Amino acid sequence: QESVPDDLTPLPARHTQSLEADACVGWGLEEQEQVRRSDEAVPTYVQGCSMMAAMCLGFTAAREEEGFWLFMYLLEDVLGPDFFSRRPALLGYHGDRAAATALVASECPRMAALVTTQSLVDSISALASRCLLSGFVGFVSPEPLVAFWEELLEIRGCADF
Repeated sequence: QESVPDDLTPLPARHTQSLEADACVGWGLEEQEQVRRSDEAVPTYVQGCSMMAAMCLGFTAAREEEGFWLFMYLLEDVLGPDFFSRRPALLGYHGDRAAATALVASECPRMAALVTTQSLVDSISALASRCLLSGFVGFVSPEPLVAFWEELLEIRGCADF
């Protein structure tokens, strides 16, 4: 049986122990750093990725290779490597979620005054996880969704797509 290179090993099989700091207690510094380094470049898959991939496929008229490269452009260049980072988990998403919460609180002060701070954070977090992680696919009507994605990808004048 052939051995699978480390970078192709399924994610659950890579580390059976938690990667939280508490789980590393008693490990040597070298082992802790090796675990951290091995996960830094590995993105986390979230369910919304399939919706974003489908949107990219739609923009390319179902041309799979072009859709794949558009999806890679979205993940790597538009959203950036931190958005779906594995460690720290979903760093970019959490930053955007916190920014959305602050924006709602500052732009809708009467609504924010009616609920507790924790209720506002919980409500925005619930919406953010469904909307931000899917690129708003399935949550915004078609015309504004396409306009948003065109702006996001800056493809209005692009002849290739």
